[in-house]
Amino acid sequence: MPDLFKITNVLDKLPKWQRHITVFLSGVLASLALPPADVWPVLFVAFPVLVLMLDVVGRQAISPVAKLRASFVCGWLFGFGYFIVSLYWIGAAFLVEADKFAVLLPFAVAALPAGLAIFWGLATGLSMLAWRPGINRLLVLATVFTGFEWIRGHIFTGFPWNTIGYTSSGMGDVEQLAAFSGLYGVTFFVLICSFAPVLLFARQRDHAVIRILLSTLVAVWLLGNIRVFLGRFDVSPTDLTVRVVQPNIEQAKKWNRKFRAENIDKYFELSSTKPKSETGDPAGFDVLVWPESALPALFDEDPVLQARVAGLLPENTFLVMGSQRRERKLTPSGRQNRFYNSVLAVDSNGQVVGNYDKFHLVPFGEYLPGEKWLKPLGLRKIVALPGGFSSGPGARTLQIGKLPAFSPLVCYEIAFGNQVVDHNNRPDWIINVTNDGWFGKTAGPYQHLAQARFRAIEQGLPVVRAANTGISALIDPYGKIIKSLKLGKAGIFDAQLPKSIPRTVYARYGDLAAFGQIVSILMILTGLTNWSARVKKPGKRHNSDI
Repeated sequence: MPDLFKITNVLDKLPKWQRHITVFLSGVLASLALPPADVWPVLFVAFPVLVLMLDVVGRQAISPVAKLRASFVCGWLFGFGYFIVSLYWIGAAFLVEADKFAVLLPFAVAALPAGLAIFWGLATGLSMLAWRPGINRLLVLATVFTGFEWIRGHIFTGFPWNTIGYTSSGMGDVEQLAAFSGLYGVTFFVLICSFAPVLLFARQRDHAVIRILLSTLVAVWLLGNIRVFLGRFDVSPTDLTVRVVQPNIEQAKKWNRKFRAENIDKYFELSSTKPKSETGDPAGFDVLVWPESALPALFDEDPVLQARVAGLLPENTFLVMGSQRRERKLTPSGRQNRFYNSVLAVDSNGQVVGNYDKFHLVPFGEYLPGEKWLKPLGLRKIVALPGGFSSGPGARTLQIGKLPAFSPLVCYEIAFGNQVVDHNNRPDWIINVTNDGWFGKTAGPYQHLAQARFRAIEQGLPVVRAANTGISALIDPYGKIIKSLKLGKAGIFDAQLPKSIPRTVYARYGDLAAFGQIVSILMILTGLTNWSARVKKPGKRHNSDI
């Protein structure tokens, strides 16, 4: 093998602007590992480039402040490239009503990625404080990077979309690690493995460390496949038949009064038909699931719609639907309305017998942060409700009739790992209703589906996902899709709900399990590095400064 150390000399000689372009493009490359592309091998190129660029900063910076500033810029540029490509689809929501919201498009496609990239810039900047030769710098960077990914997912209500751990979705069951350590444990593991090729650039390559990292990746892949294979014998269908409806109503038409009757009729027509390639009673289901904000009305205040649902549902069956809900309250200042983005459970008499209110609201979508200051600047939320939506109390388990207890979630609430169920009252399954119609046929719905699959793995619970335009799916507790409907297609499917499996390690301990995994890996790799250094021949000079 040629001495790859010489390649780093090229990086040292590059002008600063060329290094900045290189690290930005490396972030763009890393984004291709996410769904729907799932080209995960690019991680083994993109992240080593980031590390090597940080090495250049460490060698060339003339002062500690300059070093911190330059390393922050490296991480920020890498993150900006990653997020501006992987989140481009958010801009589609601002074009649904372009006359009102197109002015906010630059914020969606540039300002948001720029803000998210700050977390990665802070990660590389702080890592530089402990930047040392050899594998130590990789361990520090992976640890600090994972920590800032966790912060990004929690601070200011959190935005964990496209966390690095989701790049494992295409790695062939490496994602099964999430059952033990969750998204952030997978994030750390992916990072440390992606950094491994950097060790090939050292003058004295530590082959033992390289081998153990690559062997561990193969082992996790193999064990993940074994877990899924054995899961086939562990997961059996229940007697509950679920029907999922995907109406594929364009967002521009969804709330247009001209199409109100047509949109409502579409739900009832689809719900009463027989799925293609299937036999049996067209009404042969136990629970019917409609997506987020299904009907353009306040269902619990509309007797006509309630009567139509009563005529649709067979006896002893239920409808679980996304719907807006209003609470009227009398205050000293007069009557006030509070609106909620909710999930309603409706019985065969058309009566609401249970409800859940979304608690993770979408900033700038369902509410405007700092409205008092931002509204005068021309910023506004996309959903046109006075005051926006109110937030519900949190995750809740609903027990409706004889249905297995379930945890309802609205839209991107499925992205928040350990907050998707009430841990004091564990459900048997999860229902996620969403409206990805805002984003058309972009990468967004595929990324959203990947998050739902992760939650199934983490919690050991099946997930039923009903989406307006797709991708609707039934997911087993190992994250495998049993049935689905394609993006941008109207249709329904019937499927028997699979049984849940016992609580996973992550379901029991949450992010503490990720912390335990990270500490264990750090101890093992540090011990291995020390052992490798001791067995080298004494008196021989080794330079692993790359």
